Amino acid sequence: MLQSVTFKNFLSFKNETTIELLPGRMTYLSKSNIHNGTLKGCGFYGPNGSGKSNAIKAISLLLGLLFDDGFKINEPMYSIGSSDSPMAFEYCFLIQNRAITYSFEHDLAKGFLRETLYLDDELILNRVEDKAEINLGTKRSIKGIDPYVSVLKGLSADEKLSDYPALAKWFSYLRTSKVYSLNDALNETSLIMEGGRASSNVEAYFEARGVKSINEFLLAHAFPFRMEYISSIDRNFNKALPLRARIYYVYKDGRDIPYYLESQGNKTLLSFLVPYLSVINDGGMFLVDDLSGLFHNKVEELLVRHFFARSKAAQLFFSSHSTNILKTSIIRPDQVYAVEFDNEGSHISSFYDYGMREAQNMEKMYVGGLFGGLPDDLK
Repeated sequence: MLQSVTFKNFLSFKNETTIELLPGRMTYLSKSNIHNGTLKGCGFYGPNGSGKSNAIKAISLLLGLLFDDGFKINEPMYSIGSSDSPMAFEYCFLIQNRAITYSFEHDLAKGFLRETLYLDDELILNRVEDKAEINLGTKRSIKGIDPYVSVLKGLSADEKLSDYPALAKWFSYLRTSKVYSLNDALNETSLIMEGGRASSNVEAYFEARGVKSINEFLLAHAFPFRMEYISSIDRNFNKALPLRARIYYVYKDGRDIPYYLESQGNKTLLSFLVPYLSVINDGGMFLVDDLSGLFHNKVEELLVRHFFARSKAAQLFFSSHSTNILKTSIIRPDQVYAVEFDNEGSHISSFYDYGMREAQNMEKMYVGGLFGGLPDDLK
């Protein structure tokens, strides 16, 4: 699980910034919101344009480096006016009780200046510009590396990882991570980034797992419908029927509505639940930009609460404007960051820094301006 990410000179974040996932000292929600000493994710709150989406992108950048063949760090990713200085990242994970630390520096003109990967104190990867040394039992050197391609990407497929189960598990954790955004919700084929690749996850999920887990979620939370799906192995399957005509919303009042006639909100819920439940069940990170732009605030609250309660080795990272999530019965102060933007760029601060207690009203304190992260006219 991700324990921290530190970065600088990235998008709106000019100065060094750390997103911390180590829990503070409060004891409440420790059973539901913490796994193996690590917080099960965090939320980002702030006005439009403050940098909430960029905080999510800082976490998901690692997935792009590893799994997206077309991904390259380019000038728009650098902080405005700072492209002459290197971009730097450090990701710290705890996997099978082993510390995994990956860091890099990237220069716009020269590409990767360095990359390092540590397993506890053991240096696995050491790259300096176009040369690298990899130590997986035996040391080997690589020269003439493409300056704009991460060495870690190739390492993720190395056969010798079988001798390093923590590293193999880490790459698996990253592969099962998923990113969801409003663009995915509006795409009728429900394209979701899975390990950096777009795939028709709704169909793939239904073919592999059926609709049982989806319907269990809908029933547990008293939604007025359940899902039915005509599988490719069903005797009634018609190859001419597109996916959107093989999915049905079956309502308690007897109505059967095909996917293509259903409301956009319920289409979004289905396309969201597929990666959401996959991460809960399989582990990984689930990153959602603008959760409040996808659902009613009560559904948002339900989704955040359910994820923390039901997941184990999984983490939820989201940005939102819905203050009703800010309850100490749902989320801890050390899981919430206020994001603001000034002449130094974006910066974040943890609600935990204000020392609030369980009995205090976190939502009221935020709206009242204690934590920052409010539009200027509401301060």
